[in-house]
Amino acid sequence: MEMLPARLSKPEARTEAISMIYKDQVLELPMGDLYQGLLKHTDLAKGLHTLLAWLNSWMPVQMVAYWNPRLGPFLMACQESPPLSTALTQTVEQVMHGPDPRMRHWRHQELNYHLWGGTPLPTMGRLLLVEAHGDITIEDTNRLLKTIGEALDRTYINP
Repeated sequence: MEMLPARLSKPEARTEAISMIYKDQVLELPMGDLYQGLLKHTDLAKGLHTLLAWLNSWMPVQMVAYWNPRLGPFLMACQESPPLSTALTQTVEQVMHGPDPRMRHWRHQELNYHLWGGTPLPTMGRLLLVEAHGDITIEDTNRLLKTIGEALDRTYINP
């Protein structure tokens, strides 16, 4: 059995696979692989690019964004092509720096937005996933975002 580094050995650090359905197929997403990838980077910006690459190895994701008030402005990682539209950038900025949105899942300009907000303090982070197809169930998306949000918090905010 692989030992986790001390900062991820907390009992609440989730490293087992997450089962989810994508396009009528069952996926087993290996959270341990994501944790190991995040641990290779000490800064969150590189960690988000690692997260985006990991997600895209399982399903197409256009962008991930993360904000935590302890870190200052939000950060995002995007697919190289097609280039980000101004409207997408503005939407993400509004979601990350605006009041807590009522909706956690919505479709806007042919993209699906999925938002996780961590609570209680000091977490209060927001994680946004943007994808085009909408082939992930809301329940699976909620579980995935919660687990990824907690992984980012434990790796970069409260190690």
